[in-house]
Amino acid sequence: IGSYKSHVVRRAEELRKVSEGRRLAQVNKTKQGNDDDALPPSSEVVKDAEALRLALKELPNDIHPLPSTNSSTAKRILSSCVPAKDPVFQLMVDERKLLEGIAAES
Repeated sequence: IGSYKSHVVRRAEELRKVSEGRRLAQVNKTKQGNDDDALPPSSEVVKDAEALRLALKELPNDIHPLPSTNSSTAKRILSSCVPAKDPVFQLMVDERKLLEGIAAES
């Protein structure tokens, strides 16, 4: 998931750059009087591409959490993966203590 997310963020950045470049090229053609039928991406498309890139970049990822998302990641793992009662292995007890500490830091 981590590499897939990184790839999508890179592609969204490329989309934004290409859209902005095409928009600027079309604006320059129009100013020079070389207007053709190609429509440039509007500034809204460029803004949307940038918003998409930023949203994907900040999307929580439990496999590769960011320091800013450690607390919420720990809470999700605690609620879904580590049993609160009757843990089977000592590792589960230790993991619960560690995750509770991370969740409490926020």
